[in-house]
Amino acid sequence: MIILVSNFKFVISNEKEKYMSNMEKSSIENSIKEVNDKMVELIPREILFSDYDKSDVEISPDGKYISFLAPYNGVSNIWVAPVNDINSAKPITKENERGITPFPRLIWSYTGEIIYTKDNKGDENWGIFSVNPLTGENKTLFSQENVQAQILKVSRSIPNEILIMANARDKSAYDIYRLNLKTKELKTVFENKENFFPLTANEDYNLILLSKFREDGGMDFFLYKDGKVIFIFGINVEDTLTAIGQSYYEFDASDNKLYFFDSTNRDTRALAEIDLIF
Repeated sequence: MIILVSNFKFVISNEKEKYMSNMEKSSIENSIKEVNDKMVELIPREILFSDYDKSDVEISPDGKYISFLAPYNGVSNIWVAPVNDINSAKPITKENERGITPFPRLIWSYTGEIIYTKDNKGDENWGIFSVNPLTGENKTLFSQENVQAQILKVSRSIPNEILIMANARDKSAYDIYRLNLKTKELKTVFENKENFFPLTANEDYNLILLSKFREDGGMDFFLYKDGKVIFIFGINVEDTLTAIGQSYYEFDASDNKLYFFDSTNRDTRALAEIDLIF
C-alpha cells in the first residue's frame, strides 16, 4: 500500500484509497494514527539556522547590569540593561558594517567598562576597544595595522589593567602584555619566541600555563615557573577539542592546582585536577 508523508504525518494516498474496503481503510487508518501519535514534530529550519536574537550574555561584576550581543539595524552590537529590567535594553555600540562578534572575546572589566575586540571589515586584525555601558563612550585601547590582538584575562586584583595577546613582534606568535585601561600603556609580560598557544595566567597576571601543539596534532602542557618551562603532561589529537581555550584552565588561590577539562580515555569531557608542585 502506498503511504505518503504530508506535513510530517502519514496518510493514505488518494489513488490507493479508491480500491480499499471500509474495513481495510479503518484498519490502516488506526495503524497510521498510532504511528502519527508517536511522531515528534520536526524543528523548523529557521530555528536552527537563522541569526540569533541574543547571544553571549554577560553580567557586570557588580551584578547590576546584563549585556548581550543582538542585531541593531541588522548588525550585531552590544546591548545593556539593568538585570531587573531586561526589556529596557539599549544598544551601546552602533556598528553598521561587520558588527561585533564574540570572538576573540567580549568581557566586562572590573572598572565597569565592557572590553571587546573588533577587526576592520573582516581583515581579522583585531583591535581592542572599550565602551562605557552608561554613557556609550567608546575608546580604542589597542589597535595596530596588520596586528592581531586578543583579550587574555581581566582581574579583580588589578582592575585598571587587562592582559592581552598580540602578534606585533612576530606575526606567527602572540606575545603577552599588560594594557592599562586609563593610559593605554603597554608592558611586555612574555615574549613568546617558541610559539606557545594557548597561554594561561593567574589573577596577578603571572603566566603559569603554556600549551603547544605537537606535530602529530596532540598538545603538550608546560608549567612556566621562575623563567623555566617545565613539561607537565600531554594529550592526544582526539582530545584536543575539549582542552583548547583560555577559559578551560583555572588555578586555585595558591596557584598550586590546575583545573581543566579533559576527555582522555573517556567518551565525555570531565573536570580534572592536577598538582603543580614538583
